[in-house]
Amino acid sequence: MLLLDYQNVLIQNLLTERFSGGAPVSIDQVVSDFDGVTFHLSTPESKTKILISIHVKCFKELVQYGAQEVLEREYGPYIVTPEPGYDFSVQIDLENLPAEQDARDELIMRLALLKRNAMAAPFERAFDEFAKLSEEASRYTSESAPQGVKEGGELMAIHYREEEAIYIKASHDRVTVIFSTVFREETDRIFGKVFLQEFVDARRRVVTLQNAPQVLFRSDPPLELQGVPGLKTAGDGKMSYVTFVLFPRHLTPQRRYENISHIQTFRDYFHYHIKASKAYIHTRMRKRTADFLQVLNRARPENEERERKTASGPQEQTVQAQNKVLARLMDRYGPSLVKLEFMAYDLDVDGAKALGTRCRHALRYLALRFEHPHIRDGPMRPTAWYYPAPGSTAWNLLAGIGNPKDIGITGLETLILERSGITPWQLAMLVGKNPRLRVLKLRTCRGAQPEFLNWLGGVRKDKDDAVVGHRPAPGAKLEVLWLENCQRLLSHPIEEQNGKQFSDDPCDEGFEWVRSLSNLQCSLPTMRRSSSSSRSWSSAFQKVFRRRSSESKGKQPALDDEFEIGEHKDGFYKYSQEVEEENWRLESQTVKTGFRTRSSQPKGKQPAMDDEIKTGEHKNGLYKYSQEMLEEGDRRHEPRTMRASDSTEASYASAQMPPIETPTLPYTIGSSEWHSFAAREQLLDNPYGGEAAEKFASVLSVFSKVYTIAKILAWGLRMYGVELDDAPGGILARLKNTEAVVETDSLAELIEVTEKLYYSLYARLVMEIANVELCSHFDLNLRRMLIKETFTLPETSHLRDIFITFKDVLDAPEICGGIDYDLVRQHQNVIIRHATDKLAITGFSAHDLIGYRTSILKIVSEETHPFVLKWRGLVYLYQMPGVETITVMSEKYLTIMPKVTATDDFPATELPFVNRDSIQPEVWQHENILDNRQATLAKLEGRSVGDIRREDSRRRLIDFVKEKKCICRSSCSCATDCTMDVLLPCPCSERILRIVLAKRHESVGEQDFGPRCGSLARAFFEGLAMVSREVAHYELVTELHRAMQLFEEVVGKQRQAAATGTRFI
Repeated sequence: MLLLDYQNVLIQNLLTERFSGGAPVSIDQVVSDFDGVTFHLSTPESKTKILISIHVKCFKELVQYGAQEVLEREYGPYIVTPEPGYDFSVQIDLENLPAEQDARDELIMRLALLKRNAMAAPFERAFDEFAKLSEEASRYTSESAPQGVKEGGELMAIHYREEEAIYIKASHDRVTVIFSTVFREETDRIFGKVFLQEFVDARRRVVTLQNAPQVLFRSDPPLELQGVPGLKTAGDGKMSYVTFVLFPRHLTPQRRYENISHIQTFRDYFHYHIKASKAYIHTRMRKRTADFLQVLNRARPENEERERKTASGPQEQTVQAQNKVLARLMDRYGPSLVKLEFMAYDLDVDGAKALGTRCRHALRYLALRFEHPHIRDGPMRPTAWYYPAPGSTAWNLLAGIGNPKDIGITGLETLILERSGITPWQLAMLVGKNPRLRVLKLRTCRGAQPEFLNWLGGVRKDKDDAVVGHRPAPGAKLEVLWLENCQRLLSHPIEEQNGKQFSDDPCDEGFEWVRSLSNLQCSLPTMRRSSSSSRSWSSAFQKVFRRRSSESKGKQPALDDEFEIGEHKDGFYKYSQEVEEENWRLESQTVKTGFRTRSSQPKGKQPAMDDEIKTGEHKNGLYKYSQEMLEEGDRRHEPRTMRASDSTEASYASAQMPPIETPTLPYTIGSSEWHSFAAREQLLDNPYGGEAAEKFASVLSVFSKVYTIAKILAWGLRMYGVELDDAPGGILARLKNTEAVVETDSLAELIEVTEKLYYSLYARLVMEIANVELCSHFDLNLRRMLIKETFTLPETSHLRDIFITFKDVLDAPEICGGIDYDLVRQHQNVIIRHATDKLAITGFSAHDLIGYRTSILKIVSEETHPFVLKWRGLVYLYQMPGVETITVMSEKYLTIMPKVTATDDFPATELPFVNRDSIQPEVWQHENILDNRQATLAKLEGRSVGDIRREDSRRRLIDFVKEKKCICRSSCSCATDCTMDVLLPCPCSERILRIVLAKRHESVGEQDFGPRCGSLARAFFEGLAMVSREVAHYELVTELHRAMQLFEEVVGKQRQAAATGTRFI
């Protein structure tokens, strides 16, 4: 709690400065105090004579009660004629001050207590009356005492405020002090009553407080004020009365002075803490209410504007509108829904969040249908309906992945996804979260890939796609598995396996995962034996399941010479479609699983099949041709490789696009078209003009984003003491190679270093996510043992959120079009081998001081532990090291103190901070007053002082930062402390100033590119670590986007400086 000073601090500071012996200066300053009191400090005669005047509203009443005598006693030799407009004046001659320093300090304090001494007169008079009455009463009994002794002394009224007064009355056994106070708001009255009730309760509870004065609170005037003339009462109930009863133990000469000072400040103390408590409760309400948090986090206009910019076209705007409607419906009806079918263009964050929160446990049937081939929407090509939607992190919310708690659907029994962009990993997490799932139908689904299907069937494969083991199958309880138009079921195209020799026995290479789906096994033999479906199943099994006899081994039968592709293509597609639909109608009662490949049908009448074409004769050739056409169409019509055209809708439906000779923008990692194009365009003549500049900009955008995350991650790992090897394929070596070619004009070289850095970074990042998650299983709350340091490392839960944010960005479709998991596994094997070799040299002991290694060894050795089941199941993404190796690797994240503070490639440079002592005291004092006003406003509005300063145009933000004053948003961990104490140096000032200076520089400066970006990486990692834990999911993404944007600007400046030959600012 804040205890108000009795003296006027401004007068005390000014006199202390003048008494210190400095050169005399002119003074003319008006100082305001509580209760409408005004001081005037001036030097009207000379600079060495300071005149101090005071104006008090109730001074005439105070004079009646002896104020003049008290003031003459305290300031006798210094009293002068009052200044016009003021009630009392004293004058101090700087040339005639006491010689001793203690005497000077005592004089300064007396002058600063001018208001207190003036207001003390009626209290001293009441205390003197109490002494006289008490002495007289001691001579009588209570019955025989004279009437004057029983009634007590005079009731003194001090009307020190407009509608409020202090009443003092002395009796023979007590002194009663009554404050009348006005509460403008009903909530203020309630808070005041609670505070005063606590005074009563504390006096009863605590033994040492039982001698405190008695406190009474009432809305009507107490009995002591009955019949007082001119008593002001508020008819609206806003007036209240607080009574203090001072007993003889409080009125001893030793305690008089302190008690008078205490009771004078009661009213100001009382109302200040009412306002402060309201502000505190407002802040707590916002922190504890999830809805308020969302409003606060999205309240800033620039954030809303930035989110709106994601809708770059009519299609995205349509998706947003559809999902907002879904979100509103789920908010109202979601908890009661059992079955839901949602038909739209795609799913975004709003819709996924509404489903994941409002339909979490009750929903049993969910169908998300995003395939609408009958719709001809202008912004969308008709062929787009037959390919999965782009990947999105929105599916994380539906599956309960990431930072948000209590989110994700868990009670599904039936799940249907049509044209969904969900990734294999997201689909695995969604299926794993729903143990009661029995029906899974995937149509044109991006997640139906070998990684997911092997996980579903409990199959573990090595990098050569060979089965190396089995585990419990998460899909063992499925009764229906429907896969339609999922063109990536096999990890390698059929043509790559033509040369393989297969045994005469039936085999299911590529579909080993089906073996563990026990509830589906009964339907497969039935389907194969059915006469009505024998034709389609024999063809499908020969094509997909590789069921071959000795006659069919070897080379596939060639197409007949008389069969012309262009002539009979449409007839073949129509025929195969009709055969499949007829067979599925006949066997709908018994079929529980099937594998189909669906292709688009053009509009209009289909040409008939040539009579010379026989189904049995060309069956294999037809299926081979259909597979080739589908794969070729997949390569041509992938959404990110489509190019603009002036064709009409009819031409889209009847013809495919011609081959693309040059890649379309933007560039993404893993794009085969960009690789081939870069091989042809080794060196461009003018990389900054025309079409070449657009291509370079596309590559540099991905280059900058990957480099940003790699640089920040490398510094974060170093702070935790993670050793990064300098091997040629390691992340440090890749960073150096990337920095070495930042100025190159070779498109091929840029693409090469970008993709090498990406895979090195991705492999390391996934490894560290697993290590951090494993460390979090050991409950050691280090944050309670914090030392007062400028910066501490984030705890494991927050660090995991940071790393997952990195991975979400790297997985985004605008950065990576298709990841090569073999390269990821290769990099991870190198990391594991390096860590294992080092462990063999240093040795391993299972015993440590806190028991961490023993606990972790138990976790990773238990095959059924959730951590082991999760990470061993992600065989396509993560290679788990040995138990001792992973224990040592995860142990690094136990610390909260940085292992290193700066290195050569991550330097700490000098920053132009302003020394607070160099600021003129008058200016500093004035700014402190304004800062406290801003902080009070922030408390009342439930925001941070940084938010207020960002909206105030009075000063530049960089000026606040240079003085180490906080400009952080409410989402920063330091915002609360900096708002409560505006003089506290903001711990974020260094990183903010470093970022601001980098933005303001128009050129590259003196530092090399690598160290300059290393300095920024230090700042942004600290910014990610300082994000408040309550809003981490949203603000982490925002902070990382700020970093990528600035790094992209730095890369552009570096390339421009290299092209123009300029370097310094």
